[in-house]
Order: sequence, then C-alpha cells, then structure tokens
Amino acid sequence: MTNLLKQKLADGGFALGAGVNFNRNPAVVRIIAAAGYDFVFVDMQHSSLDLETVSAMCEVARAEGLVPLVRPAHKIPDLVGRVLDVGATGIMMHDVRPGDDVLGARERMLYPPDGSRGSFYGGVFDYRGAPSVEALAAVNDSLTLVVQVESLEAVEGIEDIVEGGGIDVVEVGRLDLACALGVPGEKGHPRVLRAVDTVVEVCTRHGIPVGVGCASPEDAAQLADRGCRFLLYPMDLSLLMNGYSASARVLRSLAGRDVGVA
Repeated sequence: MTNLLKQKLADGGFALGAGVNFNRNPAVVRIIAAAGYDFVFVDMQHSSLDLETVSAMCEVARAEGLVPLVRPAHKIPDLVGRVLDVGATGIMMHDVRPGDDVLGARERMLYPPDGSRGSFYGGVFDYRGAPSVEALAAVNDSLTLVVQVESLEAVEGIEDIVEGGGIDVVEVGRLDLACALGVPGEKGHPRVLRAVDTVVEVCTRHGIPVGVGCASPEDAAQLADRGCRFLLYPMDLSLLMNGYSASARVLRSLAGRDVGVA
C-alpha cells in the first residue's frame, strides 16, 4: 500500500495537496486527483462536513490513487481511529503543543502489535476480510501523522514536540500563528516567516519534513525556498471565491463599454 505523500517526502521531493472544507460532493476529490495532486486534505475542524461525507471522499480518494488526509474536529484520541475507519490514511492534529500526547495519537493509528487500533478493516483492505499480519504492517507503514504548529508556545517548544518521534510531517498553521505573534492576517509577515524558519531548522535536524498552506503560486515558491516540502494549496471555498471574483471583475469591466449586440 504505497502512500504517495510519504514516498515523495522520503525521496526528498515535494508532496502537493488541495483542501476541501466546503464542497460536499465527493466528485471534487476526483477533480483534485485529475489535476495531479498527491493528497487531498479534508478539514472537519473548520467545516460542517460529517463522517458520512468524509467517508465518501476518502473512498473516492483511495480509488483515484490520492492520499486522503483528514483533520478531525477535536483532539480526542478515539476520533483518530474513527476517522481512519471511515477511510482516511492520514491524520492532521491541529494546534499541537509541548506536552500533547502525540505518541498516544500515533499508537491509536496503528494496528497491533505496533498500536491499539481496533480490528475494523472495511475499505482499507478493499472489503476482502481479515488481512494477514503482513498486510497490517503495510497499512501501519502507509499511515501519515501530521501535526500542526499554530502557537508561539509550539514554535518555542518544537524540539520537545518532535524529539519523541512518530511524526511524519510538521505543518505550520500561519494564520493562527500570525494572530499569536500579534500580526493577525499577515501570513507573510517577517515574524511569521522567522517562526517558519525556526520550525524548518529543528525539523530538518530530526529528519521531519515541514509543510505549510500556500496562498498563491508566489507564496508557495517562497515557502519552498525556505525548506517547506509539504505544500497545501487554498481550500476549495477560497479557490471558488477567488475564481468567481476574478470573472465578475472582468464582466463588470464591460459595463462601461459599448459592446454592441450581434
């Protein structure tokens, strides 16, 4: 069970993802796959998406060869296994801070003997029944744990967060971090970028890739130059709003012209 996201990062490359927190039609996942992304990020924290909808999106993602990464609404340990059972192959934990039970979350992601995940197999094994020990180990290897750094406390304590191991990616949540640093809304502020550099420096020493949400192609290029290799493009709502707004400006610019009628 190859996890394209983990494979590309392990090879020193970039993992590219697109986010969903607005569109409830699972077909959006097929569009993301057809566009050439490596993973889809399904956000339950800042959306009204329920488990049934998320399950359908994960099912489509796996069928399309896309890695489904889900952020649960709450940092409750039992939710980790629940989200995985509905089809996710990766979990994003939001607002992780020093002292949080990251290893406990990892342990709940894995099947025995490496962890304590319950024995519901379902679509993870294409509904073929109980898997072999080798298959369980392959699933464990394919799972991805992403933790988000979104506070000054987390930036200052990043060494403590990652030194215990078990983390596949550290993602810097710049929007919340900008608020914590006194520059709300300014994701590209020097204070925020210095914090990104701090996280990259520590994580690189520990062999952990760093990720970030990108606001534009130019923003993505800047962050890639700073060492970020897990790049998440704007959520579907932002892309729709930006696209509709741009087209509306073009159409309204015609209002002052004599365009005629054919």
